Amino acid sequence: MARLDGKVALVTGGNSGIGAAIVRELAAAGARVAVNYVVHPELTTALLTELGATGATALAAPADIGDATQVDAMYAELDRQWGGLDILVNNAGIFITKPFTEYTAEDFRALVATNLEGFFHLTQLVIKRCWLRKPAEASSRSRRRWPRIQSRECRPRSP
Repeated sequence: MARLDGKVALVTGGNSGIGAAIVRELAAAGARVAVNYVVHPELTTALLTELGATGATALAAPADIGDATQVDAMYAELDRQWGGLDILVNNAGIFITKPFTEYTAEDFRALVATNLEGFFHLTQLVIKRCWLRKPAEASSRSRRRWPRIQSRECRPRSP
């Protein structure tokens, strides 16, 4: 992985499984990492302790991704503490471990809120915040694959 020194990353669902592995890799590459979670705060505490022992900078970012008010507050706190965001990893998701035919309306609402609405709201929030900032240099690879999408700097550059 390329060095990410000075970059700020947010990993949703970052306190366990694939999310925690992504957090570790981003931190090892030098990024400051916000670990989002909604359950198992003890896993978040353990992960932050582990990262701190390596000299990495990380913070807990509790919020239910399916709740737009919590997402807004989480992003505002991240912006206050670290001045914005460079990397967003939409990892949070839920899977209901029963047959689809047994889902309740509440099961389905929870699944849609986290897996669809949360992804939509947070991504839209980050894009809106980034879009207002100065464009960053886009990689040649991203220009070839997605010619209509421009990379944007999400945090003001240091003078």
